[in-house]
Amino acid sequence: MDDADSWRVDAWKMIKVRNDLKFLIITKRPNRFFFSLPDDWEDGYDNVEVACTVENQDMANFRLPIFLQLPIKHKSIMVAPILENINLKPFLNENIKTVSVGGESGQQARVCNFN
Repeated sequence: MDDADSWRVDAWKMIKVRNDLKFLIITKRPNRFFFSLPDDWEDGYDNVEVACTVENQDMANFRLPIFLQLPIKHKSIMVAPILENINLKPFLNENIKTVSVGGESGQQARVCNFN
């Protein structure tokens, strides 16, 4: 965490200044969301979407209730890598803009069966 902390303030400044661009921030730690937000975050910047990743039902049940309560204007869910059947219905509402799903990658990746 310390490595990222050294440049995080500058990154937020750039994100705010470059409001002509869209930024996607992906996290698997929504419980740490307030750790280093900019002071003027309020409910988020118009040009920032935050995605929470989940890989199985246990992580969806743990992370998504926290994520849904966070002050974020643009939210999405990333199921990656999907490791089992996951029921997202309890977490889908008008605040979730996108759900994306993907399998594992690399030479040791398991086959992803989307049935």
